[in-house]
Amino acid sequence: MGLLGLFEALWQDLRYACRQLRKNAGFALFSIATLAIGLASATAVFSILDQWLIRPLALKDAGQLQHLWRTSASDHTQPLFFFQYREYLKLASQNKSFSAMAATFYRSYTLTGRGNPDGVMGETTTANLFETLGVRAALGRTFLPRDTEGEKVVLISDAFWSKKFGASASIIGQTIHLNDEPFRVIGVLPRNFSYRILDQPVDSAVWTVIQRNDHDYQPDSYAAVAILGRLKPGVARGQAQSELNALQQRMDRQWQIPEGYIGTATLVSGLQEDNARGIRFSLLVLACAALFLLLIACANTCALVLSRNATRHSEFAMRVALGSGARRLFQQLLTESLLLYAAAAVTGFSAAAAVVRGFELWNPLGILPPGGIGLNYRACIGAAFIALAASLVFGTLPAFFGLKTDVRDALQRLGRSQSLDAKGATALTWITGAQIALALVFVTGAGLLFSTLVNLENQNYGFQTAQVQTLELSLPNRVYGQTSKAIRFEERLIERLRESPGVSSAAVGPDVTRGDIFLGAFTKSEGSSKNPADSPRAGQIIIGPRFFETVKIPLLRGSDFALDLNRGSEPQAIINELVAQRYFPNDDPLGKHIRFGLPSDPQTSHAPWYRIIGVVGDTRSIAYNKTVWKADPLVYLDFRQIG
Repeated sequence: MGLLGLFEALWQDLRYACRQLRKNAGFALFSIATLAIGLASATAVFSILDQWLIRPLALKDAGQLQHLWRTSASDHTQPLFFFQYREYLKLASQNKSFSAMAATFYRSYTLTGRGNPDGVMGETTTANLFETLGVRAALGRTFLPRDTEGEKVVLISDAFWSKKFGASASIIGQTIHLNDEPFRVIGVLPRNFSYRILDQPVDSAVWTVIQRNDHDYQPDSYAAVAILGRLKPGVARGQAQSELNALQQRMDRQWQIPEGYIGTATLVSGLQEDNARGIRFSLLVLACAALFLLLIACANTCALVLSRNATRHSEFAMRVALGSGARRLFQQLLTESLLLYAAAAVTGFSAAAAVVRGFELWNPLGILPPGGIGLNYRACIGAAFIALAASLVFGTLPAFFGLKTDVRDALQRLGRSQSLDAKGATALTWITGAQIALALVFVTGAGLLFSTLVNLENQNYGFQTAQVQTLELSLPNRVYGQTSKAIRFEERLIERLRESPGVSSAAVGPDVTRGDIFLGAFTKSEGSSKNPADSPRAGQIIIGPRFFETVKIPLLRGSDFALDLNRGSEPQAIINELVAQRYFPNDDPLGKHIRFGLPSDPQTSHAPWYRIIGVVGDTRSIAYNKTVWKADPLVYLDFRQIG
């Protein structure tokens, strides 16, 4: 058969396949819809998963870029808290594993002088951050060492440039005011640039450089920083982590940090891993559920195709009797199957594009990956390969029954009945049994995944989430640098909010869902163990009056912080039930005094004593990459008595 004959045969098979699908429209539509749903869900979810966990970041040799965190010695796989700026200076100058090391940290800004004041998310960083990242400005330049002195300069993101300045090239050299201070714009970052600190939901809009006269960042500064390092070629992550652990222990001894007070090690973690650390489990659960759904769809569609083709037993026998060879019969069945799966693929991938777009607009995880989300061609190819494999196997399987048919027997039955013979009935029985077995396995797996998600969502948090709104506020340091001014502003703001229509309660407080709380040691007035490992530990939570009322955390005993608290009065604290049960098992904690720090630490003697005035219910939160909501021992302090 020549090429022309081959195309003619394919065209005949395609026309015949279309007639068969039109003849059995109900079967065709149901099969296409079933498989399309599986393809759409799998393709959409794996497109999202690929963007978060698989696709490399758009940075030079992104695999060499690592974040450095302090972590628990008992669980050194999760970040515990940031390093201090003074520690960064030591690590940057003494390590031998990294070719470059930079530091940065969140800083909120208010843009003024261009209409209404506008809150801007930004970062302040060492001058070598963009050199470490391997990023050049799309317009202008990035930071240079000379920028650490003299006038203040700023880099802006492409999105911020377009939104606020109309993407005008004349922005370079212009002065903008951030937190009432002038900054000269020296560059615009590339459109695809993205660098985020741990759990940062969106990219920063502005970047400023740490200058030598910045009182927050001096050689002895305790200010928190995120440390970014670029590994030298050939240096493994574990090797770098071992070196940094040794350097950290040396620093702790140098600064006479009591043994057991910090109790941490160093964690070296890749940027991509950190970007998705807080949502990794949710993404993997969604991926497993989508894969189960795709397999169920393939199994059901294949069972439908096999069941339908099993009833065509006599048709296949007639075609064999008329001289149709094995290749011709396989070709016809394959064409029918491919046509069915092609229609499902077109429908499914079109639906997947809409799902991905809807996911991006809805943003149910509260965070989107760098560069946004789009339908991924590799996910489409993977899902299509699974469907194609099922098409090739199950679509042509009936040809085997047709070729093994006793032609004379089949023709004799053709005129009498269209019922299945023993072989056909047996095949259909096996098909049905296999479908039920596969469906049972996949539905069980999907049910377990669904119940896991339901259990996570229906945890008893200990606080209310419905109808509770949060507002993150940044106050300019030049205006509210004094603690007393900031406190007065926050008090007035809370009073105004409480008077607003539709607001039943308002208070100052933290994000109570976050579980990355450092549990610091504290000392009880009646005495604590001299062994640092046995010291009581709890997290410090800074709140204002009526916080418990606002988020519906029950007050079990004692009282809340008073609205008219005298700032010069005795410092007060409220503990949660876990602290009461764990550290005051046989005593009433009300009226007792605690202060933060170890008894062996000389600095503890200068810390204030807090009188316990109340006990509240426990709250549960979730930490990075964890699947279990947990309760931590917490001590609540009034923001008006801090600082």
